[in-house]
Amino acid sequence: MKLKKSSFPKNLSLCLGPAVAFLSAAQFAQATNVYWDTNGATAGASTASTTANGTWDAATTGNWSTSSAGTVGTSTYSTANGGSPSTADVFFSAGTNATGASTITINSQGTGTGVTANSITIEEGAIATATSGTFGSGPVLTLGSGGLTLASTSSGNSSFGANTTLSLSASQTWTTDSASNFTASGLATVNTSNMTFTRAGAGAGIVSLAGGLSFNSTSGTTFALAGTTAANTSIGGTITFASGTSAMTASGTALTLAGGITNSSGVLQTINNDIALSTATHAITATSGDIALGGAFSGTTSSVTFSGPGTTTLSGTNAFNLNQGNFGQFTVGAS
Repeated sequence: MKLKKSSFPKNLSLCLGPAVAFLSAAQFAQATNVYWDTNGATAGASTASTTANGTWDAATTGNWSTSSAGTVGTSTYSTANGGSPSTADVFFSAGTNATGASTITINSQGTGTGVTANSITIEEGAIATATSGTFGSGPVLTLGSGGLTLASTSSGNSSFGANTTLSLSASQTWTTDSASNFTASGLATVNTSNMTFTRAGAGAGIVSLAGGLSFNSTSGTTFALAGTTAANTSIGGTITFASGTSAMTASGTALTLAGGITNSSGVLQTINNDIALSTATHAITATSGDIALGGAFSGTTSSVTFSGPGTTTLSGTNAFNLNQGNFGQFTVGAS
């Protein structure tokens, strides 16, 4: 099948290492390209409009094509991906005419369900080339090792909606090859034991996990940020370690944090990344289990509150004139 020009092959090569750890050779061979298409066998993704609004569900709505040009009849997502959504590489959109601010509504077909994809590539507009747009207004979107790509041909900012929970099921790369920004407004959850989240691409776009980041794995966990800096990756909500989450160590490049940190796991949780605080107030809460912050602690903030009953330890440098010592709910090892 002839693919449209996009940055997808580059993204695939970046993600190949992590993908091998999560997909067998047989699964990888079965990967399917599917294209968002709301106008049937007519070329492109929409008719007489630059937007291609519609519903993305598992097996009811026929908004998907196996033709990159959108020139074959459309079918449901399940039919288009051959019944294997975890290996589906999703493109927005078929053809090149969906250049407006499209809205994709993710629809559940059962309690606690949603849709699954190995990767998502936005090629034109804000869902693939627009100035604005909301991607998702529904339940859970599970994203696999292929990650997310904003192609160089995209323009305008895109987002996962606030009502869409993003489940990260494997190590993955998010690539921005344009100046467009991408925001995950809903909660992003890490549901795999060891994960690397990589930011790549030549574009200046910012990736923001604005709804916060929650760790839920009950097996040994590491979380690494790679290929990025605090300047172009941020976490807008709270970093949460859910009850029952096993001890985890976060490492890698710096991150910008607009929210707080809450540990409810019952065990020590360690974040060794440099953290730049970006808003007025932050709450570091060791509800159940201690917190260890090993990186530099800095930023523009007027208030950092530490609470327990657990203890938070700062062992890296800090920019808040906190001197070494034990202060009840937090300890300082460097200043």
